[in-house]
This record gives sequence, structure tokens and C-alpha cells, in this order.
Amino acid sequence: MSILTLPSSRSGKGKKLNPYPVESCSQHITSSIDTVNMVMTADFVLSLRWRDRRFEFRNLDVDPSLNRIGNHRLKQIWVPRLSFTNALESLYTMVDDLSTAVAVRQGAPKKDDYTSAKEGELDDL
Repeated sequence: MSILTLPSSRSGKGKKLNPYPVESCSQHITSSIDTVNMVMTADFVLSLRWRDRRFEFRNLDVDPSLNRIGNHRLKQIWVPRLSFTNALESLYTMVDDLSTAVAVRQGAPKKDDYTSAKEGELDDL
């Protein structure tokens, strides 16, 4: 059994779920303005945060940095699509090898289910 259970449908097991609120935060790194060509270039780090109730995680740590979601799984799940109007490249957010994600534990853990225990296998989320 995997640490992360991916639902087969967007609504998750036939349940109708509310839209997911997405929080964003950006950190400005560098920028330049070319007034002659009317071009502004900016480098920044964009962080997005949302709650997706369709997933069932096992063995989440209280420290989110220890709950990294691997890129192979990150490419399988829904991520917010953010568009950049008037951008010259990368018009939309995309998941690539530079993308990182973590799962944040927000509740108490369920009782242990020893039937799903595996010995000697490691798997990131």
C-alpha cells in the first residue's frame, strides 16, 4: 500500500467537494526594466498552498519539510493553474523537475493499520 492514495476521479470517490481556495506568496529576487523596448524582467519564487481533501496520506510528520511529495507523484496530482498575462515565456504554471511540494499535516493521525505495513521498503510521498 502506498503512503499516498490518489483518487480515480476529480471529485474523489463520488463525493462532491467545494472548490479549493488557493493561497499564493511570492518572493522578489531580481528585476530589470528596459524602457526603450518596454520590457520588464523579473525573477521571483512563487509559492502556492491549497487543501485537497481527496488524498489520504499515511505516516505524515508534524514537520512539513519531511513530507516531500516526489516529482513522479507531483505530476499525477491536480495543481492550481496560474496564468501570467503578457508574459513572453511560460504563460502558465507548470510542474517540472524544479517544482517542489510538501504535504502539511493538519489533523490527528488515524489509528495504526498494521495490515498495510511493509518491511524494508522506502517510498517518498
